[in-house]
Amino acid sequence: MTKIQWADKTINPIVGCSKISAGCANCYAATQASTARLQQYDRYKKVKDWDGTVEFVPTVLQALEKKKPTRFFVGSMTDIFHINVKDEWLDHLFSEFEDSHHQFMVLTKRSRRMADYFAKYSIYGRGLVNIWAGVSVENQLHCDRLLNLDKIQTAIRFVSFEPLLEEINLNAYDLSNVDWAIIGGESGKNARPCNIEWIRSLVRQLKQRHIKVFVKQLGQNCYWHEHINRVEGNLNFISDRRKDKTALGIKSRKGDRFEEFPKDLQIREIPNE
Repeated sequence: MTKIQWADKTINPIVGCSKISAGCANCYAATQASTARLQQYDRYKKVKDWDGTVEFVPTVLQALEKKKPTRFFVGSMTDIFHINVKDEWLDHLFSEFEDSHHQFMVLTKRSRRMADYFAKYSIYGRGLVNIWAGVSVENQLHCDRLLNLDKIQTAIRFVSFEPLLEEINLNAYDLSNVDWAIIGGESGKNARPCNIEWIRSLVRQLKQRHIKVFVKQLGQNCYWHEHINRVEGNLNFISDRRKDKTALGIKSRKGDRFEEFPKDLQIREIPNE
């Protein structure tokens, strides 16, 4: 099982990475790799500094012998398109995936390498019919990753707006080939703020484009602005008051309890379901 709500299980045939953008600042995987729980394994001892060292662990692919069709998230402890991941490792992985009856979800911030690799992979007539390819977009600056996603031909293409660090405007982007989007505020000890209106704005934009949406969590430090009308003399004023998640009735630490979401954000759609 996995704590990731949108997958059935995680699988990590590659571990290790390095930080490349704002979304990586509080990386969960980097923190977990150095914990005592994972430091008992040689592969995590080698990557604990999160300095770009990566390790290939093909033995974990034995999990693919599982008979029940499963939706695997590949690489919760890495970015499998990191520059230090060898092409032959990827060839091994996707050859195994192609021969499997499972679905495989891959998510990257290195979108250019993913697009280049899949373009080469497809030339040889190899199939990507059970691959879900996604890019992670945390702010407006990195919406350029969407341009590489558009070049990819896989079963499902998706975007993870997590951790959502600011309001994002998608007007400049053609999302006609995007099937799915995940949205979530940041969690963890140093979680950065997430305005619920940023999530609402994304949901509206995505729904206008008929893209399925999965609101994962509002975040550990979510808030919103309440607009208050007041009258002084004959004049009307509108003032802003920032309110945190407690005032909204959110008790869950990560803001991930579905029933605590505002009704309009209780959306958890998954393609093909």
